[in-house]
Amino acid sequence: MARPSLNFLTLESTCDETAAAIVTDDLQVLASVVASQEKLHRQYDGVVPEIAARAHLERVLPVIDETLRRARLTWEAIDCVAVAHTPGLVGSLLVGVSAAKTIAFVFDKPLIAVNHLHGHIYACRLAAGTEVFPCVGLVVSGGHTHLYRCAAPSDFELLGGTIDDAAGEAFDKVATMLGLPFPGGPAISRIANDGDPAIGERIYRRDALQCIRCHAISGAGGNVGPDLVSIGASAPVDYLIESLLEPNKKIKENFHSLVVMGTDGRVYTGIPIQRTGEKIVLRDAQGTEVTLPTDAIEAIKD
Repeated sequence: MARPSLNFLTLESTCDETAAAIVTDDLQVLASVVASQEKLHRQYDGVVPEIAARAHLERVLPVIDETLRRARLTWEAIDCVAVAHTPGLVGSLLVGVSAAKTIAFVFDKPLIAVNHLHGHIYACRLAAGTEVFPCVGLVVSGGHTHLYRCAAPSDFELLGGTIDDAAGEAFDKVATMLGLPFPGGPAISRIANDGDPAIGERIYRRDALQCIRCHAISGAGGNVGPDLVSIGASAPVDYLIESLLEPNKKIKENFHSLVVMGTDGRVYTGIPIQRTGEKIVLRDAQGTEVTLPTDAIEAIKD
């Protein structure tokens, strides 16, 4: 006789969505409910932590009740409570964790703390319907872009990640600069469907063009056409720079950067201000000039 499945009540409130689900230990999702806060944050072009936390407080109990109703389960049928406890917005996390701890205490259930980035990767296991571990996991979410070595479902090692904006944040900021609505990712994706995907093939390095990107976008003005974001998820900002610089080859040449690998293994990036058979002189993003003798150069990437 097969043993009955264990039912896990899972809660997530790391950012701007209040979510609950009931999942069995054999990975069957009995119910899943998500309350979005998109409309609350749209006027601010981004998530406001205080507003997010208050919205979680209002919605967490109704979301849990609706999840139980859809699963047709009572509290007695819940065997364990799991909650995302890190990383995320402090106020938002506090609401979810407090709700989970209270439920676990009142109904005398075990409580499990879950790293929500690890949860992103484990969701691939649910979606695949088969074992995916060991693997290398790439998390590209709203606030994080991380690469993990995943030896097992509970054995994750962070290999690296972005040090500034993750992909989702970058899309939100670019969308704001282009006059598109929040959230930026879906807005850019929709308008990109009507554009020409061949227009943004050339990608510039950020460290050499960081300043001109901001100036170019803020000074563009006018309405945004579909070709502007036609490269979709790849690099809408880079296309904007390309389209602005294309009419003037002299300007374009002035901002064309080189990537030079030295024989010492170091990588140098900057705008070439002098290039001869004997040396290359680069000006980096901080305005510092670096002189590289030809015999000290391993490779050059335009």
